[in-house]
Amino acid sequence: MRKANGGGRLRAHGWEVFLADEFDRHALGLSASESDSAGEDRARLKVLVVDDERLLADTTSAILRSAGFHARTAYGGWEALEIARTFHPDCLLTDVMM
Repeated sequence: MRKANGGGRLRAHGWEVFLADEFDRHALGLSASESDSAGEDRARLKVLVVDDERLLADTTSAILRSAGFHARTAYGGWEALEIARTFHPDCLLTDVMM
C-alpha cells in the first residue's frame, strides 16, 4: 500500500490516507476481472468534495481521481450547490464544521 501523510498545515489535523495499489487486489480477495470491474464502476461515480480547507479538499479530490472516481471540488456551501446543479454527484464528502 502507498501511504500519504498530512504535511504542512494539515499536520495538526493528524490525518493519514492509505490507497490500495493494483498489487493489493489479492489481499482484498479480488480476482483481476473483479478488480477491473470495480475500477469501471468507480469511473462512473461522481463525487463532490466540499471543504473550506482548500488543501484538504484538493488533496481528497486528487486521491479520489487517482483511484478512478470522477471528483469535483468546492470550497463552500454555495459553490457546492452551484456545482451540484450541473455535476449531479452520486456522493458528497463534506466538512460538517464549515
